[in-house]
Amino acid sequence: MATREDPGRVTLRVRMSAHDAHYGGNLVDGARLLGLFGDVATELLIRSDGDEGLFAGYSSVEFRAPVHAGDYIEAEGRIVRFGNTSREMEFEARKVIAPRPELSESAAEALPKPTVVCHARGTCVVPKEKQRDAAISARPPQVAGAHPSETGDAVSALLERINAAWTSHNPEATAALLRNAFADDMVIRGPKFEEMARGRHACVASYLDFIRKAEVHAFHASKPIIDRAQESAIAAYGWSIDYTLDGTRYTEEGHDVFAFRLVDGRWIAFWRTMLMGDSETLA
Repeated sequence: MATREDPGRVTLRVRMSAHDAHYGGNLVDGARLLGLFGDVATELLIRSDGDEGLFAGYSSVEFRAPVHAGDYIEAEGRIVRFGNTSREMEFEARKVIAPRPELSESAAEALPKPTVVCHARGTCVVPKEKQRDAAISARPPQVAGAHPSETGDAVSALLERINAAWTSHNPEATAALLRNAFADDMVIRGPKFEEMARGRHACVASYLDFIRKAEVHAFHASKPIIDRAQESAIAAYGWSIDYTLDGTRYTEEGHDVFAFRLVDGRWIAFWRTMLMGDSETLA
């Protein structure tokens, strides 16, 4: 399942049965864990692209501890990089409950600390014609690669999803995405660099306040200019918007500047300002 707090991760929990045991001592075949990762990957693709896609293959698989019948296994996965059609993923399987046959035939216990039993990395593919726009707009923030071009792709795609979310007039989806995309210390400043919101909660609330009050008729953003310096990136792009607020229709132009930092392998925004250009109030 995925959660509102972190829609970019999917976790399945399954009990290994006697049917899963393949070797002596009720040992479970490692292929069973890869099957769970396949199910996790399918849900990730449905949530990110609206299509089940295809699993192209694993680049690495590490079996770190044995799994036996009666074990409860959590299989978790996340998309770490988006290509045009490829989705690179990381998976981890953890043992959270184990039987205690030395106590009795039916004894078991929840482990105080889960045991990692398998770690893997793989790539899935979703053909361009099968990628659905509604699912794409709800994608969680992506992991940026090490190369400048990958950094630009990841940051640009994140900005595209942010703008697609708030212009779609879906407060719940917007809130879920922004909570994942904004840092705890996120700050938004206005056209004169006045502070408009500070902290993730306040910054998310500022977006929600606008989309609940305004009706967006059209929005266009130019391709962002992105510069990276070590673990930070700055993105700037132009925009135009046509919207109605409190019964009055407006058209405006301007620029947004976002600052991002790389945290645990993914880009998150920690600062934004809006620079206003031409504006017009329509009757």
